Amino acid sequence: MFRSLYTAASGMYAQELNMNEISENLANVNTIGYKKGRVNFQDLMYSALQEPGAMGPYGGAVQVSSEQGSGVRAASIQKIFTPGQYDHTGNPLDLAIYGNGFFEVKLPDGKTGFTRDGMIQLNDKGEFLAGGHPIVGVKIPKNVTGLQVESSGTIMGYLNNQTKRVKIGQIQLARFLNPSGLRAQGDVYYDTAVSGPKITGTAGENGFGMIKAGYLEKANVNIIQEMMDIVMAQRAYEFNAKAVTATNNMLSITTQLQPA
Repeated sequence: MFRSLYTAASGMYAQELNMNEISENLANVNTIGYKKGRVNFQDLMYSALQEPGAMGPYGGAVQVSSEQGSGVRAASIQKIFTPGQYDHTGNPLDLAIYGNGFFEVKLPDGKTGFTRDGMIQLNDKGEFLAGGHPIVGVKIPKNVTGLQVESSGTIMGYLNNQTKRVKIGQIQLARFLNPSGLRAQGDVYYDTAVSGPKITGTAGENGFGMIKAGYLEKANVNIIQEMMDIVMAQRAYEFNAKAVTATNNMLSITTQLQPA
């Protein structure tokens, strides 16, 4: 059987995965804090038809190798943590991380997750909810008004109707040496062995980004780029399909050969 059938089929499957990820990016173009994904491809095993240095059919050593590949596979789907566009909303509880870092949140199963979604809500327990989950270490008393979050993550407010704002709490950020190693799970990320352990700290210090109140970070999806990627993926799929058709025609000719 011609190797080209399997090689072209691997290319078609790889482009199918590519289209799936492009569709995911476009579907989340308005998702706050969303980070686009990119499929990374890798060629498959090679078969050595002739080793370099071997004796050629007409004498003398072959100076180049003869190797044939087996196609392509999707090696990984990588999250790209470039910043998205920052939109001014004017809402004091809309928070954007301008630079490196995540909000650390507590999940219903007791685990911690990490998110860039800064559309904060305040529930009846006095918790700051980011992406629908409580931010770790933040608890707001019920008798506080006029909440304001500074660039360092310090939460200020009027306590017991006082005329001067005082410190109510502190938002700590988390970052990772390899954020692309985080495992995406819906609206949050989980740390993994390859992401490295979390590093916590204050916004604006030690490599952490600043917190901008009244702003939201939109998805880092460029619609024009994604549309161009669709065209490239579609053409690559078509070319691989043509290779399958051409191989099938060659096989058809071969099966029609008759002995003289």
